Amino acid sequence: MSLPNIAKEFSIPFRHKVQDAIIPIGQQISQILDFQGLTLLGLLIPASFTSTEITFNAGGFELDIGPAVFSYHNVNGTEVKITVAANRYVGFAALDMAPVRFLQLKTDIAEVAERDIKVICMGI
Repeated sequence: MSLPNIAKEFSIPFRHKVQDAIIPIGQQISQILDFQGLTLLGLLIPASFTSTEITFNAGGFELDIGPAVFSYHNVNGTEVKITVAANRYVGFAALDMAPVRFLQLKTDIAEVAERDIKVICMGI
């Protein structure tokens, strides 16, 4: 991965991580991902993906029983949803998901086979 010029000039140590959001066969919801201080940059949608929309469960804290995630809405109260298509990268503005530590993906229809969506995160 190439770094922006400013990062090279000032030797800013960018770190990134690719996580797998697995949606099991016949399901619509992935496991909960832990960004551990990183910010969501984008999703790499697999070629075999059949859904057309993804919404999110998200949270920034953990309870005694595990991560707490809730339906993710923006500051206007609108549920955050993205339109997706097979074999496509969907990018996010860094501030859109900055407060999110835990994330779960929800598709609009059940997938006919297990799907592995690559979730790309980055931090400084």
